[in-house]
Amino acid sequence: MTLQQLKYVITVAEKGTVSEAAKTLFISQPSLTNAIKELENELQIEIFIRTNKGVIVSNEGEEFLGYARQIIEQTQLLEDKYINHKNHKQKFSVSSQHYSFVVNAFVDVVKKYGYSNYDFTLRETQTNEIISDVSSLKSEGYNADYFGGVEKLMDAYSKKITFPKTLFLNLSDGLTQQSRKAQSAVLLEMLNAKYAGSDPMALLMANNKYYAKKVVSKKIRIANDVLLYNPDTIPSDVIYPVVIKPNGEGSSLGITQDSICNNEAELKCRLPLVINKYKSALVEQYIPGYEVTCFLIGNKGNYLMSEVIVSEYNGITYFDHFVFGIKEKSEHTRKEHLAYDFLTQKQIKDVCLTAQLAFELLDMHDFARVDFRLSKMGSLHLLKLMAIQ
Repeated sequence: MTLQQLKYVITVAEKGTVSEAAKTLFISQPSLTNAIKELENELQIEIFIRTNKGVIVSNEGEEFLGYARQIIEQTQLLEDKYINHKNHKQKFSVSSQHYSFVVNAFVDVVKKYGYSNYDFTLRETQTNEIISDVSSLKSEGYNADYFGGVEKLMDAYSKKITFPKTLFLNLSDGLTQQSRKAQSAVLLEMLNAKYAGSDPMALLMANNKYYAKKVVSKKIRIANDVLLYNPDTIPSDVIYPVVIKPNGEGSSLGITQDSICNNEAELKCRLPLVINKYKSALVEQYIPGYEVTCFLIGNKGNYLMSEVIVSEYNGITYFDHFVFGIKEKSEHTRKEHLAYDFLTQKQIKDVCLTAQLAFELLDMHDFARVDFRLSKMGSLHLLKLMAIQ
């Protein structure tokens, strides 16, 4: 295996065809094909799957490419420093979905730190491409790699593997059950590994909508709610309309437009469906208003980002009888806008400060999103906190 072969593999992966890669590398196509086949035979893996339209990187190839890019990058750094005598700029790269608040935050960073010491790159793409960017080191400022989820951590623990120089960014959603949000954090702590994100206790608390809101309710306004385990025990003081939802799920699972119940008869009809599937149901007073989200990055006393967005559906931003259910989210019909075009500066500030307070009351760390409803009268009601997503 040679550095030249590694460069060949990386170029073929980037171009998607051997012929295009050969043109870029200024070698013949047969020579390039033979060099890659020799490497595959030596390693006893298949890096590329050949098709009529070009090549596709195999699963083994994706893992190999991650290591290959690291080797080539480090080689280039050595050459620049000791042969070419270049001062290599640090890289700051971001891969993100198309969110205007990300662009604004990125521009602010560029303005603050300038171009003299950093190479800045912003790539807007889809979620699956963002994951690919991380795993293939396109989104790099550090030597980043996609590690995997709970199964990989369990395997590492069983083999007593340690990670003394690794920082994990914990975005794992876990496997099964309502405790799944905390599973990766638990394993990371068992491995004594450093990680960014909230600890298991905060993750579990945030995932339990009812108890999370009870923790913050002494200082933050919440929608009136009740947690039910039996469809025959509806309290008499429920204020209609209400939204009925699973207590321990995210991403609007279990929520449809039928989740809005205008009276007790509708609630009695809907309640058994949710309880039978999710074991309990959160019955929450419906608050007409703007759907407002605050994204937080940082920690108490040092928030790097507190960005507020307002959600839109079919041209509507103020919702008097609508919820974002799993159908609306799966169809990608939801649009998100920076709050400045819809809310006053004071309202935006109140959202940020309230989100930060909730974040701190639950002892969360590093990043989270906090969802609210903001009524026409300006009343802000906390709906949920998510330490992951």
